[in-house]
Amino acid sequence: MSSTNILGNLNQVCIATPDFYKTLDELRSVGLGPFQVYRFNSDTVSDQKYYEETGDDLYEMDVAFAYNPDSTAPVIEVMHPKKGKSVIQDYLDNHGNKEGVQSIAYDMSTLTMDERIEAMKDKGYKPATSGYFIGKKGGTKFCFFDTADNDRVPTCFETIEWSSDWVAPDPEWYPNPPNA
Repeated sequence: MSSTNILGNLNQVCIATPDFYKTLDELRSVGLGPFQVYRFNSDTVSDQKYYEETGDDLYEMDVAFAYNPDSTAPVIEVMHPKKGKSVIQDYLDNHGNKEGVQSIAYDMSTLTMDERIEAMKDKGYKPATSGYFIGKKGGTKFCFFDTADNDRVPTCFETIEWSSDWVAPDPEWYPNPPNA
């Protein structure tokens, strides 16, 4: 087994939750946030895929990112599935609807998304949930792999690829914008 690190740098830790605002409030109680909140749905995420199933409306989720003034630091993400099929919903289903760390995201260095997917498939990990989050400009490709479903790795791995012209959509802030 090769010890070559294809994952690259850590950039996110994702908590799956059945109760979005309760989780955000608990994280705020330990100093995280405020949170940038987005809705992942058919209007904001194209190219939705769950394993081999593709569609325009496979899943809908509330997603929050804890604000950190250090833009190079890894981010805490909170995801709450509202409907459909996703590895986030699978996590909650498999853990008695109890929140917890569902995935860890890596940048996978300089590999393109297609190269990342092939590299992970070569290691025996299939793409499980993916999509293209549409920004004000450009977009973000994301792909969760089935690493947690095969008894080899205790959590799911994700990779994210931002377009070179990426500009994030305006978030909803919870509970309010930084320094407000």
